[in-house]
Amino acid sequence: MQLGETCERCEVSGGGSAAAAGRRRWDENFTRQYTTLSKEEVVAALTVPSKLLFTRLAQTVACVGCRRSVERLFNQLRVSGHPALEPLVVTSSGALTVQRKYAIQTRTLGSLFSDHSNPLLLSPLPASLSLSLNAMLDNIPKLKKSGRCVLHSMEGVRCRPGGRSWREVWDVMDTTCRETVTLVCPDQLLATLDNYLRKHRFCQECKNKVCVYYLVVFT
Repeated sequence: MQLGETCERCEVSGGGSAAAAGRRRWDENFTRQYTTLSKEEVVAALTVPSKLLFTRLAQTVACVGCRRSVERLFNQLRVSGHPALEPLVVTSSGALTVQRKYAIQTRTLGSLFSDHSNPLLLSPLPASLSLSLNAMLDNIPKLKKSGRCVLHSMEGVRCRPGGRSWREVWDVMDTTCRETVTLVCPDQLLATLDNYLRKHRFCQECKNKVCVYYLVVFT
């Protein structure tokens, strides 16, 4: 998830007086409900334990490959503490929550929860967000038999859809992200090669040839 430098200045642009009035009503309603809770209650309400998160994930995402990818990313963020999902964060205890500096500020949290694509929205965001996320999941091409998406199935490998999915992600990544994901660590590559050669039972002669080419590339 890539956000701007701050979330505090998120604003709804355009839309005229009707949009502004709708936004004011939404803000007033959100502030009224927010102030009924203490800061600690707000933080607790925004915290989701990993067990509940993975249960919900299994109920909503049919592709086992996508679920495993999410679980792996979640565990990596739990161990590293990297703020890759800011304003969300994965705690060391294994819970997903909103960073406290956003959770304890009414306007900031309201800006994160409001639907900027629809300034006239008067209902709480989670309902509309749930509908949009469900629509997004339903639009991902999946195999009828296994439920896997094309990126996590052998059918996808055979069909080779042209790499459009990763190109869409690449186009929205900044330069730093692109450099990071394309950086190959020699030690990790060697470990991956070793595991692959062992898994597929390559003969010793083939292993030696692969190692020779590895040395040619990195020396």
